[in-house]
Amino acid sequence: MGVELDELVIQAFLGGSDDYSVAPLGSGLIHQTLLVKAAGEEYVFQRLNDHVFPNLRQVMENIEKVTAALRSKEAPTLEFLKKQGENDYLCSDSQGKVWRCSRHIPGSTTFDTPPTPVHLKNAARAFAGFAKCLSNGTPLALHPTIEGFHDTPKRYERMEKSWDSASDERQSLADYYALRHAKNGFPEFGLGGLLAPHVPQTVSHNDTKLNNCLFKKDSSEVLCVIDLDTVMEGSWLMDFGDLCRTAICSQPEDTTDLDQIEVDLERFQALAEGYAEVFGEQINEEEKKRMVYSVFLLTYELALRFFTDYLQEDHYFGAKYPEHNLDRARSQLTLALKVAAARKEMEEIVANAFCAAV
Repeated sequence: MGVELDELVIQAFLGGSDDYSVAPLGSGLIHQTLLVKAAGEEYVFQRLNDHVFPNLRQVMENIEKVTAALRSKEAPTLEFLKKQGENDYLCSDSQGKVWRCSRHIPGSTTFDTPPTPVHLKNAARAFAGFAKCLSNGTPLALHPTIEGFHDTPKRYERMEKSWDSASDERQSLADYYALRHAKNGFPEFGLGGLLAPHVPQTVSHNDTKLNNCLFKKDSSEVLCVIDLDTVMEGSWLMDFGDLCRTAICSQPEDTTDLDQIEVDLERFQALAEGYAEVFGEQINEEEKKRMVYSVFLLTYELALRFFTDYLQEDHYFGAKYPEHNLDRARSQLTLALKVAAARKEMEEIVANAFCAAV
């Protein structure tokens, strides 16, 4: 199974039941996730990564605010359990690892790759609706659970510093220069074009992978948006760009066959239409003209992050083999350059999507 779940942790959240089963769940890189079945109910237990999220209590405070706000507007959301008889969402096991528990939504499933463009369009609608719901009304005053998470200029500076301190074995000169050159893919926006004051900062999910939507089994219907750890102040454009990054290419993000990386314009159209249908005329022209740029920027940013982690000996994302994060960086950089090359066609798709939505 790869990770052990103490019986005491199960009992802390579920009570004294000793009739339960435990199985791995999902494919996330950051937390370890298990599905626990007990007394006819299903629960999701997660061992949390306190290296990525050094203040787990702030993470859970954000989640409590976000889920309460969604429920107040009758929007579907996750339900996290507190420990029995306590006002605490977190529990430490015998090794000092921290766990949380939520109810598993029955009849749900996730997809790492989209079965159809309709699944993509519905995922886009779900993430756009999530951001729109949380951005209307009283500000939530969320903690920045990861400082500068989508501050691409700072990500670039961190890569440069990591390069200077990296071992000779980890320095890859060709990739370093390729990343430096590619930062000018959209020169009029630079690397900070999604930050204030360029666009409004409200609430963003910040991890809009397709598999962070729960779909109804045997359906394209989205039941719920999940993985709320990185919900912070930000622009919806960050979410749009990241969702496109994960979905507009049929190749996995760690592929080594770079010649197979292409922008699937049909997939991009489905995503653009989903956001346009939810936001309509609510967004301004400065945001609209940055939509394709956001796809480039978020893809380029992840290339920076993978390369930085490679230089730093794979402490953040982990790696299945020594050059895994280097391969990931090359793949994402290739996709970012493909987006820049397809800019005209993609901007036409965005314009048509908003024309059809109003």
